[in-house]
Amino acid sequence: MQKQRGAMSAVIIAAACAVLAGCSQEVTVENVDGVLWRQVAAFEDPFMSAVHDRSDLTLDAYVHRLASSAQQWDGTDAGAAQLGLEDGGIAMYDVSISAEKVTLSMFVSSGPRRGGDSYGPDELYTCARFTVNADPGPSGGGVNRDAFEECPDALIAVLGDGAAFARVSVFDG
Repeated sequence: MQKQRGAMSAVIIAAACAVLAGCSQEVTVENVDGVLWRQVAAFEDPFMSAVHDRSDLTLDAYVHRLASSAQQWDGTDAGAAQLGLEDGGIAMYDVSISAEKVTLSMFVSSGPRRGGDSYGPDELYTCARFTVNADPGPSGGGVNRDAFEECPDALIAVLGDGAAFARVSVFDG
C-alpha cells in the first residue's frame, strides 16, 4: 500500500510540474474534433498544394510562390508576435535554397475554436520541415516531409493557453 501511495504521489507531482512549467500537451487524431481539424486544414491545404506543385522553372520562383501561401517568420520573438497566428494561420521559416534543393519549415495554428461541440483542446498547432529537390524526377516526387516533435517556442508563445500540439500526420487525409 505504501508503494502505491508513493507511486501515485510521484505521478501527481510530475503532472503538477508539467502543468506549472507550461508544457504543451500533445494530442492524437482520436483527440482532435472536426472543428479544429478543418480550421487547420483551411490553412495547411493550400500551402501543401503549393508545396507539391512543382510547375515553377526555378527554385527561387518556387519559394516566391510558397511565400504567397504562408507568412514569412524571421525567427525572432517580435516577428512571431506580428504574424497574427493567435487567430490561426501558417508561417514559413528557416528557408534555405541551394542549386539542388529547397528546405523550409512550416508552423500551422488553427486559431481559437470557431463554434461546434468540443471534446478536445481549444486550439491546435503543428509544424514540419520540407526538403524539395530541384529535380523532382519522372514521378513528380521530390518532396520529403519530416515531422517535428516540437515547434519553436516563440511561435507557441503567441497562442492561447489552451493550445495543444498535434503531429502533422494527424492532419493527413
